[in-house]
Amino acid sequence: FDHYQDFETRAELRPSAWVIPLNPWPAGHLHLVEIPTPSEHNDNVVAQWIAERPNGSLEPLAFSYALHWTGESPGDAQRGRVVATRVASGRSDDAVQYFVDFESDALAEISSRRVLEGVVTIDPPSAAAILDQQVAKNPKTGGWRLVFQVSVREPARLTAFLREGPNVLTERWVEDATPP
Repeated sequence: FDHYQDFETRAELRPSAWVIPLNPWPAGHLHLVEIPTPSEHNDNVVAQWIAERPNGSLEPLAFSYALHWTGESPGDAQRGRVVATRVASGRSDDAVQYFVDFESDALAEISSRRVLEGVVTIDPPSAAAILDQQVAKNPKTGGWRLVFQVSVREPARLTAFLREGPNVLTERWVEDATPP
């Protein structure tokens, strides 16, 4: 409720749908679309998979998936979820600093003495540069915080997740960054 503060629609009580691929999907990305609406009462957000294909390709694509409907938070309980993002000015005029908090029961079990790596990517790579980054255990929540600073020269898509060695521990965080 604290995210929506809506007495009428009670969005926090609505079920979530988790899409589980049953076969390998082609390379691509998830596209979230907000459809303009004159009323807050219309559901107006949809998601679609955009497959990477050569321009003009008419080759059919096959997708197989299951939908898991739940009233709980969707996803793998072992994988860390993004629970908060904070943004601040960086140490130079073109820099932005991000604070991304990840939490899960599994992350809480990881000792602060272990080394987790923040994997931050920029698309397109020429649009921004990573100035610094740190990963630290949050002693209050048991989660982990990724803090990184980027110098943004033009609009870019930032993605980030945590891993330990080859093991990905969290979902992927995504942000569209623009120059300050």
